[in-house]
Amino acid sequence: MKIRQTKDASEIALLNRPVHDRHVERYPQYFKPYHQGAMTRFFEQKVDHPSYFFFLAKVERKPVGYLWLEHRTYEENVFKSAYTSLYVHQISLNEEERGKGYGRQMMEHVETVAQEIGADEIELDYWVENKEAKRFYERNGYRIRREFVYKTLREE
Repeated sequence: MKIRQTKDASEIALLNRPVHDRHVERYPQYFKPYHQGAMTRFFEQKVDHPSYFFFLAKVERKPVGYLWLEHRTYEENVFKSAYTSLYVHQISLNEEERGKGYGRQMMEHVETVAQEIGADEIELDYWVENKEAKRFYERNGYRIRREFVYKTLREE
């Protein structure tokens, strides 16, 4: 697998569809149906942001996945020490390419980028019901630090 940085919003938008469709299926109350044009326009606004990095993963020249990363800086304050992180907004790998070690290679690439930019750590989140993601990240050395909770105030 080859992983290279990209600013091709249309290709990112296409590769986003499988992961977005899974989110729509699992959490329709939060996610809108996929729309190619809207998704392309969204990523067009993001690809030139100085803190964002986008990478395409290709196997034999065929795009099979992508990464959307963000370099974050947390300033010191009276509560916390300063630190920097590389936040994984999205990692997406086409369904037919799963189980071949490509996801692990993509996360190794995330670690390389984090080291190159001098980040103190890598951060990410996933939906609690996504047991597949939990197992994947645990196998790759990630641990839970905090849990995000909510309370619904209005019923649909």
